[in-house]
Amino acid sequence: MTEIAVFGAGFVGLCTAIALRQRGRDVILVDQQGVGAGASHGNAGVIQCEAMVPYAMPREVAVLCRVLLAQDSSVALRYPGVFKLLRPLASYFHHSAPKGVARAAQAYSKLTIDATQAHVVLAELSGAQALIRAGGYRLRFTDTSAMEKSFAHFTHMAEKYSLRMRALSAAEFHAVEPGIADTGVGAIEWSDPHHVEQPQQLLQRYFEYFQSIGGELLIGDALSLSAERAGWSFNTAHGAQSVAQVVIAAGAGSGRIAQHLGGSVPIIPKRGYHAVLSNGRKLHAPLIDAERGFVYSPQGDHMRVATGAELGAKGANANNRQLNAAVAQAARLFGTDKTPVSTWSGVRPCMPDMLPVMGPSQRHAGLWYNFGHGHQGLTLGPLAGRLLAEALTGEAPLDPALSPARFLL
Repeated sequence: MTEIAVFGAGFVGLCTAIALRQRGRDVILVDQQGVGAGASHGNAGVIQCEAMVPYAMPREVAVLCRVLLAQDSSVALRYPGVFKLLRPLASYFHHSAPKGVARAAQAYSKLTIDATQAHVVLAELSGAQALIRAGGYRLRFTDTSAMEKSFAHFTHMAEKYSLRMRALSAAEFHAVEPGIADTGVGAIEWSDPHHVEQPQQLLQRYFEYFQSIGGELLIGDALSLSAERAGWSFNTAHGAQSVAQVVIAAGAGSGRIAQHLGGSVPIIPKRGYHAVLSNGRKLHAPLIDAERGFVYSPQGDHMRVATGAELGAKGANANNRQLNAAVAQAARLFGTDKTPVSTWSGVRPCMPDMLPVMGPSQRHAGLWYNFGHGHQGLTLGPLAGRLLAEALTGEAPLDPALSPARFLL
């Protein structure tokens, strides 16, 4: 009998399988579609060591009204699907109060502070050092008061967590990004984060390393999981499998799996879109359009533009309103083609309390969870994988704030 099956072949699941294999455990990685088919395919390529505070829901009445009236391009609501999320969204709103954000940041900052080094170590082992680059990222502003407000907020964060951050005037911004046609009023730069120009290549290198240390990938469905006296059984393209322990690290799909196993998870599925664009002027570091929520990332000879969040769209047809606006803005700022080389949409698994779900199940022996990393699956993948593996093997306990027990899983 195989010792452990890890379900989910994105950054979090793959890195969990790697960390377990490094500790000598017999591991198989299981996914319905293969490596990086979910949200790991659609990330913006930024390893956000500065993301000490998770994304909270805006609580200002003016901002919420703009979202409800579809006047905020960083968030889109899909009706009637969003009505199914009212309960978890209400919980998200509650946890987004200052006390809730501070409580979440206390646990979250312990993760992000070590996230970059965890990537560096795994990149060295997998020969992927050249894919990870220093240089930070920038946020572009068109409104002076908005930039000043953000700078004051970021200054507090930077001082608290010993991070480097600076404001750039329009002229200074243009000097570091001469290819941009409109600098707005300037930019704020976080200097410490790293970025990955080819996230899919990085994931593939990590997977090849997993194979080189004896790991195996099987195509299978976690919804076929069944508890047995000595462990778990499930179906794969290679036939039925039996394992002693299971780790669920399937991103947004983890909610359905937990439900299949008798639990109920209030995941807020935030759908995102991206387009790969060609023939534009060079972008040297990732750029966030602070007031629109678009993210522009250098991707070798191309540029990837990603949107903000769409709520209530799970299972619905793609709505390209946000993406079309982002593509048009990229063409205006960098001269990229208005017809994308490729497009993608997928769902990020976000939790109402803004913290990932990591640890052993309270319902089933031999069942572990590692999901709910929201916008930071790329950032936290290697670290989250290592921490879960350390807990499963008895090396070190996980932070109780991340426990599945808080959702009765």
